Amino acid sequence: MLIKSLINCDAYKSEVFGEIIVLSPEQAFRLLSSVESYLLRDNLGDQYFGLFELFNHACTNNICDGLMIEDRSSGYIKKTRLDDFKEKYPRFFSSKIKIIFIDDNNSPSTLIDKTYSKLISSNLDTSEYLLVQINTRGSNWEHIFEYLLCEYYISQGYIVDTQLPWSNYGTPDIGIYKINQIQFGFHLKDLISMQYTNTNKFEDLLNLSWENIKLDEFTVGEIKTFQNTSQIKKFNKTGWPTHSIDYIMMENLLKNPEEVTDILSFNYIKKKNIYYQNAEFEFYAKWFILYIQLLLLASLGKHKMFDLISGNKDLKLNLARLQYIISKINLNDVIKDISLSK
Repeated sequence: MLIKSLINCDAYKSEVFGEIIVLSPEQAFRLLSSVESYLLRDNLGDQYFGLFELFNHACTNNICDGLMIEDRSSGYIKKTRLDDFKEKYPRFFSSKIKIIFIDDNNSPSTLIDKTYSKLISSNLDTSEYLLVQINTRGSNWEHIFEYLLCEYYISQGYIVDTQLPWSNYGTPDIGIYKINQIQFGFHLKDLISMQYTNTNKFEDLLNLSWENIKLDEFTVGEIKTFQNTSQIKKFNKTGWPTHSIDYIMMENLLKNPEEVTDILSFNYIKKKNIYYQNAEFEFYAKWFILYIQLLLLASLGKHKMFDLISGNKDLKLNLARLQYIISKINLNDVIKDISLSK
């Protein structure tokens, strides 16, 4: 399987599902949050794609109902998405996850039900598996390559994100960031789970002098598999990226996977525009650091987060009130408090 040749992971042959990819909890959490995939707690499945978002739009502090979950009856934040995830899947971060890739054009609900039934009838533990549906003419095919590109850039020491929250300007497929003070790569979604999957990286981030941290480079990218249109020019008009790339999938490499040496072998890079850092970039760069800090804070769960920002872990807050409080505090000091309290 191509994925096995492109990322550091194990694989084995299953009598039930064919080749199974085995990922670390860190890798699996990135896949879960950036690709349409399903955890198989029951025959309905749970999907977390797009549910760990903090903002609807870059360069604003408008917190959305994604990572923070509001109670519909009271309107108050009842927990974070990570709290919810850990309640439902307490063992996810403690063992490797087996990934089932199935090329199937049926509805996700039909595929989930069939896969769950096979696991049960084979006496297999459903909590150990994550299902990914492949359709080479569908949007999830692009999401899979977004994931693979991210894994490549993480290995090169970059910070990455997928499906960037730019609601007013479209949704870029991938963002690739360089912060010179941070010497290792990660996905922004890693920040939500890092204290469970990579405690060394988590501690290193907490111990940084955040008042001196700044974004140095930002590349925005679009991945094209079967569509020829691109929104790169639209993204460039914001003035936020320092670079932009169109990744065009090479069909011959899909047919000849033995020619693939890394994920970039799959792509013809159509264009690369370089922009000087300007006022718009500096504006985005400041917001991006705020974004990282808030994700680190949210990773602690609702009670710990509320306790750090207000001194009251049981404070009743809605999204707007949380947004207001965060705008009035110094997040650099809060990050220091996290490190001191551990």
